[in-house]
Parts: sequence; C-alpha cells; structure tokens
Amino acid sequence: CILDSVVTEVNPATVLELGTYCGYSTVRIASLLPSNAKLITLEFNPDYAAIARQVIAWAGLEDKECGLLRKGSILLADNVICPGTPDYLEYIRNSPRYKSQYFKSHLEYTKVEDGLEKSVFLG
Repeated sequence: CILDSVVTEVNPATVLELGTYCGYSTVRIASLLPSNAKLITLEFNPDYAAIARQVIAWAGLEDKECGLLRKGSILLADNVICPGTPDYLEYIRNSPRYKSQYFKSHLEYTKVEDGLEKSVFLG
C-alpha cells in the first residue's frame, strides 16, 4: 500500500528501480504509471533478472520497461583483470545476449597485466 500510494502521489514520468529481485515491485509500479511513463529497473543477479523479465512479460507490462541498452549498445569494462571482475566476465562472456571481445592492456603506469572487455548488446 505504501509503494502504491507514493507512486500514485508522485505520478512520475520515469522511475528508476535499483534491485528487481523477482519483479513484484516492478509490476506494481509499472501498473500504476501513466501510459507515457517509463520504468528502468536494474538487477545485478542474472538469475533474478531472468525471472523478473518473465514476471513482467506475464503481467503484460514489458512496454513500460525502458531498458538502458538497445540492440547494438556497446559496454566497455575497464580493469577486468586488475583488480578484476570475474563474475562480470563470466556473465558477459557466457550470455547469448552479448558478443564480447577482450583487449589486453596494462595497468596505468605499470607493467601489470590488465584488460578491457568490449561487449555488444545483441538484444
């Protein structure tokens, strides 16, 4: 009830939700938004995000989701070796939604190996 009343009171044009989990609050928020409003929801855990996408689609509200990525968007992640982002690299390299390429480099002002991961969002 609190969430519903705040969304109704504010009547936002755009909503940013950090942490989607299974999509319950996303569906509640999106169902209260005006037809021209957009919702951006971010979920770090890919398993939770997959479930949330299904819940949102089942609720018929995917048109309210305003994704940050469009087909062809490029993500460039720096310092993927040092200090390192193993979870990110595992996800981005194994996801069928991205085509990734690794660029070997060195940590600034040193000879310590580092790298950048360029990933194209396929949709």
